[in-house]
Amino acid sequence: MKKYLIILLLALTLVSCNTSRVNKEWLQPRGETVSYLGPEGTYTGQAAMLFFGDDASFYAEKTVSDAVATMVDGNCSYAVIPQENTVGGPVTAYIDELLSHDDISVVCETELVIDQALLVKKGTKLSDIKVVCSHEQGLIQGKVWLEENLPSVETCIVSSTAEGARLASVSDGSVAAVASAAAAAVYDLEVYAPRIQESDANRTRFYALRVGEGEKEKSDRMLFSATGNVSDFPKLIKAFGSFEPVAITSRPLKTKLGDYIWLIELKDAGYDEFLKIGKTEGFEFKYYGSFPLV
Repeated sequence: MKKYLIILLLALTLVSCNTSRVNKEWLQPRGETVSYLGPEGTYTGQAAMLFFGDDASFYAEKTVSDAVATMVDGNCSYAVIPQENTVGGPVTAYIDELLSHDDISVVCETELVIDQALLVKKGTKLSDIKVVCSHEQGLIQGKVWLEENLPSVETCIVSSTAEGARLASVSDGSVAAVASAAAAAVYDLEVYAPRIQESDANRTRFYALRVGEGEKEKSDRMLFSATGNVSDFPKLIKAFGSFEPVAITSRPLKTKLGDYIWLIELKDAGYDEFLKIGKTEGFEFKYYGSFPLV
């Protein structure tokens, strides 16, 4: 991974949505062990490098569940996961993974601009392509381009955009991938078509996780969950007061209709604000921490 460090760090200065902002609250840990959604070349890997720097030891896992399990089992200190995309929306499977653990907190967040490209083996023509592989989000983001340029080609959902690139690299040229240009460098592929995503505003938010309680001091963001019935939800919104939501994602509680768990992120808040909101009747609350943007 580190042999591509210079390329990736230069790219990150262009794609991070917060490059003009120096956040002194995030003191980058040195020499940490970090798991992330692999294989090498994913945007999650780029986010992990942005969070933890070039002297961290990175573990590329096959799935987000594997990345989180590696951390929970004590085999690394942090895990980095995607959370939400402007085109595909919340990544619900990854949100469910976060909600399924009682002992996880969020330590920082970043947003990256996502430029998806069509990657092929060198010398491949458009007519050679029979299958396009990518993460579900990558296929959603490139859906319009694919329908216009490869309308009869099969699509295949895989665990990550970089896994699609890996599959393209070992194919006979009939497999293409929707992935980042950085993945082309990793897997010796050619960028057949750059920037095929539906929107130039295509961004993904990423969390860095750790095991343990969340920080309590007021910071850029604060994350918590609230479990209850949708009929009480207006009371919860009212309890936010002047605090501005960043994201509200609902997941069914799978008990009865109308029962949900909401994952809620607020701006400029911390544990004191959580305690005030936590007085709202009809809900069970869990605190995931306050944390800086990077």
